[in-house]
Amino acid sequence: MTTLTALDPSLYQDLVGVPYCHNGRDPRVGLDCFGLVLAIHARMGTPLPDPYTVVPTTYGSDGDPGDHQWLLQQLFGEWRPADPAPGLVAVFSRFGKRPDHAGVFITERRFIHAIHYRYQTTGQVVISDRARSPFDEWFIGAYAYAGH
Repeated sequence: MTTLTALDPSLYQDLVGVPYCHNGRDPRVGLDCFGLVLAIHARMGTPLPDPYTVVPTTYGSDGDPGDHQWLLQQLFGEWRPADPAPGLVAVFSRFGKRPDHAGVFITERRFIHAIHYRYQTTGQVVISDRARSPFDEWFIGAYAYAGH
């Protein structure tokens, strides 16, 4: 069995530098973090459900805020925790226990994500190294989509 060591750059390279746009779903206009995850997975041949068409954009108070698997299932369908690997979704919590940021692993440590301007000079799609950024302390886990 061959292990993928890096995501094919043709799946994401042209997205680096795309402006950050809240709820952005069009790379020609701008992407938010999950819009980027949707775009890359569509290119990988694994279209994902868009959480903004499934549930309200606010989480509400249902469920245990510490149960990341529950929240991922509520928002995005069936997800399976996994070790970080190319193509898997990287999930982060910057402000507490609930997932609030996502990207896609391009190697076991590096990931691509759309980041708000608050965390860098301009908001845009960037590649970060989890071990060399504050995202390492915010990292919840890697997840593979398993469908509904």
